[in-house]
Amino acid sequence: MACCTSAFSGVYFERILKKKAGSLWLRNIQLGIFGISLGLGACYANDGTALQEGGFLQHYTPDVWLVVLLQALSGLVIASVIKYADNVLKTFANAVSVLFSAAISFLFLGDFTPTLPFCLGAPVVMAATFMYGRPEQIKSKVEGVSEEALHLKEERVVALEQEVEKLSVLLRQRDDENAQLRQRLGEDV
Repeated sequence: MACCTSAFSGVYFERILKKKAGSLWLRNIQLGIFGISLGLGACYANDGTALQEGGFLQHYTPDVWLVVLLQALSGLVIASVIKYADNVLKTFANAVSVLFSAAISFLFLGDFTPTLPFCLGAPVVMAATFMYGRPEQIKSKVEGVSEEALHLKEERVVALEQEVEKLSVLLRQRDDENAQLRQRLGEDV
């Protein structure tokens, strides 16, 4: 069920962003209104008395503000990727960033131990990403197109790959900041 709702929301989000009416900022504000409404409702349902006593911004440290800023920036980057690429490319970028984060956690931080399903799934993700982005596959999809148009499409693919790399870096930074925040919050408790 979660896969279906996630896929539907990704495709719907892509559809909303690619419609000509309204800018990317306007679309983000429109979609953000729903997220804020649901988030505030959940906050007051779970911690209503604590919020009334201490206020909404209680326990916000500079680290928490940094995570909030990174989440906002990653939302804008994801919206840009979906607007100029597609939901499939965003999903591949997200999967590859998880692999990179896991590798960094395993090799440098020592706080991740790969399981058998992870070791079996990682090569599948890498192979699928490689197969999706093969240049031969791109050329076969645009048969009958002039050489100049094909060259423009290849340049767009390169630009999109660069955007995906930037997105992957931002997602890895966000994951690292979240891990540091969780660790600090665990120490404060």
